[in-house]
Order: sequence, then C-alpha cells, then structure tokens
Amino acid sequence: MNLSILVTDHIFPRFRIYCRDYLSRTELMPEFVAREYAKALLKAGLTDQQIKNGLHAFEANAGEKPFMPNPTEFVQLCRESVGTGLPGYREAYVEACRYAGSLNEAQWSHPAVYVAGKATGWFELRNKTEKDTWPVFKQAYKDALAKVTAGEVLEVYVPKAQIEHINVFEKDLNTPGRLKALALIGKLKSKDAK
Repeated sequence: MNLSILVTDHIFPRFRIYCRDYLSRTELMPEFVAREYAKALLKAGLTDQQIKNGLHAFEANAGEKPFMPNPTEFVQLCRESVGTGLPGYREAYVEACRYAGSLNEAQWSHPAVYVAGKATGWFELRNKTEKDTWPVFKQAYKDALAKVTAGEVLEVYVPKAQIEHINVFEKDLNTPGRLKALALIGKLKSKDAK
C-alpha cells in the first residue's frame, strides 16, 4: 500500500478525531506533513501490522495523551506496540518474573512472554534486580514480537509441563517431627547393625 495514501486516508483521520492540536499542526501544509510521516514510516521499515498496532495503541492512549505525535514518536509507538492478544512490555515482564520460579505451573498469556523470559534467564529474573533484568527482557520481548509479526509460531518453544512426573509430598507425612523421628530410627538401626 502507498504510504502517503495510508497516512492521509487512515492515520490522519484518526489524528483529526483524537488530537487537540491536529489542525494547528497540519492546516498550513497538510501534504508536506503527510509526506514527512510517510518518509518516516518508510525509513523505519515498518510492516502494515506494526502500523496498525501503532494506531490501535495511539487510540487506546489518546485520553491520556491527546496531542498529535510527531513522525518519530509515531514510528516509536508502532515499534513498541504489540497488538491485540499480546501483553504489553511491562505486563509481560511482570508475568515472566512471577513464573520464573515455577515454570511447570505457569499459564503463559502468550508464548512470546516465555521466549523472552527464557532469553533473559530464569535465574536472573528470580535473583537479580529489575534494574539489571528489565532492559534485557525488554529487548528479548521486542525480538520475540518481531518473530510473531514475521509469522513465526512460538508455541514450539514452550515446553509442556509434565505434572504427573513431579513428586508431590503430602504435607501431613513430612512434618518436621516425623522427619526427626525417621532420622532417629535410622541412627538406632545403624547402631543395632554394628
């Protein structure tokens, strides 16, 4: 699709509806502004899906940020938007941290979260600070989202938990008192054997 047409027919009408400053920023040179947006999108190499995701993210946040983004800001929004059905960067990070210590019980909202968590390192997510792990996770999630956008199926990377193979001990049978008693019995048996 021609990017100039995309900008004038799809992006700018939404900006006109949601942005308080749309007219003041475009009324003198609307064609020039549209060309600048088209050039920025072309230079960034964004896919149609990324642009759609960026538009959805813009609309979702328009109540908080009711001003027209410049071309660079819009390109960044398109790059960082994950689209429908995928958690945002922060939500994905929190989910990966929550399940980092219990992978078998994890219920991933999307395989991209698992892939990014694994790339960051489960040990690191459990034991290091957010200052250390957030930038690494953010880049890993960005890479995972690029794979999703390219059509790669990430489900193959998520191992299925084999719950039936996990040893589950009954709490009542392994109380500290019982374990001490078993240890004492073991010591007595070893003395009797001598």
